[in-house]
Amino acid sequence: MSCQTGIVASSGLAAYLSSVSHHSDRCIQINIENEELQLIQNRLAASDYESDWDRNVMVCIEDDQPCYIFYRLDDKANDGAYNYVFMCFVPNDSSVKNKMLYAATRATLRRIFGDNRISTEFMGTVPEELSLQGYKNQILSAGSAAP
Repeated sequence: MSCQTGIVASSGLAAYLSSVSHHSDRCIQINIENEELQLIQNRLAASDYESDWDRNVMVCIEDDQPCYIFYRLDDKANDGAYNYVFMCFVPNDSSVKNKMLYAATRATLRRIFGDNRISTEFMGTVPEELSLQGYKNQILSAGSAAP
């Protein structure tokens, strides 16, 4: 069970996300601003997902600003829609309020975006954790056996 914050998507973000599976966007950055989820930037796919990763994801990350990032992979689900990685970046030195707000709003954003389109989800507290190598490390650790 997750705690809900009452934060909702702005009307522009809601409209954008409702048709995102038809876009050629590779990377979507969303922040909480003025008590709403706001689209900050979207970046187009230029190559395969690995080649595009760091040049798209790493520019979304500011050392002191939490954000959500949806990253489109090259593979598709059974319904023909692209699969996405959902990342939440909340720096260690963020305020307790921001840490709680971003953690508690994550489920709301997943629901708005569509749980069925998210193949992987992870959090990071330092930029390197959201790099391509950080993503690969997450995939490896998720597939390893528990101690």
